[in-house]
Amino acid sequence: MPNYKFRKAAPQDLEGVYKIFSLADDQHRQAHPEIFQQTFDSKDAKEYLLSSIKSTDAVIFLAMNSSDIIGAILAWVRQTPENSALLPITYVSVEKLIVVENIRRQGVGKALMEHVHRWAKDRGIQQIQLTVWDFNKSAQDFYNNLGYQMLHQRMRKDLP
Repeated sequence: MPNYKFRKAAPQDLEGVYKIFSLADDQHRQAHPEIFQQTFDSKDAKEYLLSSIKSTDAVIFLAMNSSDIIGAILAWVRQTPENSALLPITYVSVEKLIVVENIRRQGVGKALMEHVHRWAKDRGIQQIQLTVWDFNKSAQDFYNNLGYQMLHQRMRKDLP
């Protein structure tokens, strides 16, 4: 892997964080325009990202190429919902991961995931969960190669 730097995002990174995560949002909107809003309030999105940067229960790690953000990951500490059928589990949920297209397959995504793994372990958390959409086969392969296993599948049917 070339000489990339990795660090936690800070409030002054907000515009760059918003820009890189917008790339992932664009992929989802293109794949499922019937689910994802084609336009959304950037103010709300930035407020969410800023709250993630400032929260002790969340982290955004950045991959940097000099001063450019080339990848980012967002993760939150979560708990299973209170439900008599589920065991109470605290886990880290990877909410977003994106690496710019021309940098992919150089180990940046893996390094970002490793940062989240260490962050979780530092908090005594032993499990990572994430959602990957069916259209995103390359992401599924990526996570499988990191040892992630399918937990469940969500299905839908549109009625006429």
